[in-house]
Amino acid sequence: MIIRAKEGTALEEKLRELYESVSNERARAFARAAEIFGAEPRSLTYCWVFGFSYIYMISHPLTFESELENPPIYAKDLGNKTYCLSRRYKVAREIIKAFEDDFHGIKPELGDFGINTISNSRYCDWEVLQEKTGRFIFSASEWSFSGSSRDQYEEIANSDAIL
Repeated sequence: MIIRAKEGTALEEKLRELYESVSNERARAFARAAEIFGAEPRSLTYCWVFGFSYIYMISHPLTFESELENPPIYAKDLGNKTYCLSRRYKVAREIIKAFEDDFHGIKPELGDFGINTISNSRYCDWEVLQEKTGRFIFSASEWSFSGSSRDQYEEIANSDAIL
């Protein structure tokens, strides 16, 4: 289900904060990956797992714009400009541990608006986006929305999002 926060509402302000948190976390994760691999990746996996929401994973494969010129010895070349850290090396395990210690994920905490992204310690996948118009939309599983605080948002279809 996709919702658009109504202008001037508390939900709009919360989604703005959430969007900024996601953007900052993404920038930090990509910068850290660039330090590790010597080039900024094109993609970096983020996951929703038990107890975590929107957590970046350096232990998963990363894709780059071009082949790495001098990949670190602990980076395994998977082909197609994709690399991952090899846990066979102690230094790679230490990098993964340090990355996981620094990136704890983002929890949306939208329960006050009747939007619950957790059920039995399991998070649903969600996304917060800013439209070209500057308004914020939030997408999550149907079961996340209880129906309270409908005065804060409007339900929209995929085709109505202006990205």
